[in-house]
Amino acid sequence: PAFFTYLSLDDEERTPNRIIYGAATTEVKILDWPKTFSALSAMSEGAQKETLDQVATNLARAQELLVQAKTARIEPEKKRNAAGASRAAAAKKLKDNPDDATAKAEAAQAQVEQMKADKEYKQADDRVKVAQKGFDDELDTKRDALSDSPRLYSRKQIDPVKAAMMPKDAVQIITRPNYVDPRLAVTRRWIDEYDKEGGWTRREGGKTTRFTAEGWLVTREDDKGRPIQASTVIYLQDPPTGKMIFNTNPLKWNLGEEEITISYEDDKRIVNKRKKVEKESGQ
Repeated sequence: PAFFTYLSLDDEERTPNRIIYGAATTEVKILDWPKTFSALSAMSEGAQKETLDQVATNLARAQELLVQAKTARIEPEKKRNAAGASRAAAAKKLKDNPDDATAKAEAAQAQVEQMKADKEYKQADDRVKVAQKGFDDELDTKRDALSDSPRLYSRKQIDPVKAAMMPKDAVQIITRPNYVDPRLAVTRRWIDEYDKEGGWTRREGGKTTRFTAEGWLVTREDDKGRPIQASTVIYLQDPPTGKMIFNTNPLKWNLGEEEITISYEDDKRIVNKRKKVEKESGQ
């Protein structure tokens, strides 16, 4: 399978009357290469159509050989795994009974069987690699009528819109909206003014508080105005009352459970964390 990823605008409304924008991703997954090129051929004409038909035919043949090789590898792989388990069991038995002649013979025989199974598996796996290379060569060999290899041509031709018109067993469209925490759009009773060097100043009800770039509340500064003591902060909402689809209660913040001590050596900032002795409450 192959994935082509596209970025699109995710504008799902997750909070009342406010839309949070974020980057969503749409992936176009190729489920069946021969069917994909047959579909592209149906959308083309002239030399391109003939070439795409031939690519689809070649890929169908190469895909069949690859499936056959992978199927033929299943049994040798099972035998190799079984031989490995038998060899491990025989080796353990010999380790527990180093002077036991039967254990020695079983360990030697298990090793022979392991080598035989490994050889059979390698031959089957090599056939898979050859078949896979043949399949990849069909995809990666440049075709003059396409001015590119079939793989690169498909990347340029198939977008989410065109993929929606193609057979569902050939191409799959997967859209993953970016999750945005709804609390980012919740009503709040403060205004944050961000600093150029990181951090911000929070103004609320005539009070001013300062936060570090990490989001810690500054509780003490040195004589240069640098934070030397701070506290973590948690954000929460009161639960909604009644049967409400959205929680319209304003966002609040409280002090967290960690107190941070910050020191400076030659202007190098050193941060230490420790548990708060007593939990305090903020606004």
